[in-house]
Amino acid sequence: MRTFYHIASNTLLTTLANFFLWFALVFWVYLETRSLLASSIIAGAYMLIATVSSFWFGGIVDHHKKKSAMLFSSVATLGFFAAASLIYLAAPAGIFKSASSLWLWSFVCFILIGVIMSNIRTIALPITVTILVPEGERDRANGVSGMIMGLSSSGAGIASGFALAYLGILAIVAASILITILALIHLAFLTIPEDHVAHSDENPK
Repeated sequence: MRTFYHIASNTLLTTLANFFLWFALVFWVYLETRSLLASSIIAGAYMLIATVSSFWFGGIVDHHKKKSAMLFSSVATLGFFAAASLIYLAAPAGIFKSASSLWLWSFVCFILIGVIMSNIRTIALPITVTILVPEGERDRANGVSGMIMGLSSSGAGIASGFALAYLGILAIVAASILITILALIHLAFLTIPEDHVAHSDENPK
């Protein structure tokens, strides 16, 4: 149970950071471009890509050890966020104010993919319940798994607006990168006792 709560806390932290950045990005794009269409495209793209990619992510989680899948998720997210920050720093001044700017959409796409890659962790988390939690206590652990998504989306949406106003989008990207690194290090030291890939009710451990 202790290891599960460590993994759940780790996932909550990274999911909060990712949603925090994502909501801030949507607000920031509108403030920069004054284009509701651009903000709508970004929000819609996230929902569409997250839905479609879930089939692929499910396959990754199903055919690999859960810790490996979570580590892959964190490394991929970190890479895309780092690339987004480099794009922001390299972009010419004022270029993000145009809704047709290739710099703007490159920045958005890297953050979008980074956030979506973190969904692998939320898919893998419920499966760790079967591996780490005794059968009689799994109801509570499953509740914790569901609570993480609710807390992440509800809390991040409000706070991101204030953070964007006082810190700016680059500081939020940097904070997300830092949190992802810390979560990655923490996860690396956790042990999930999975001798072989657990992916079905018939093969739970």
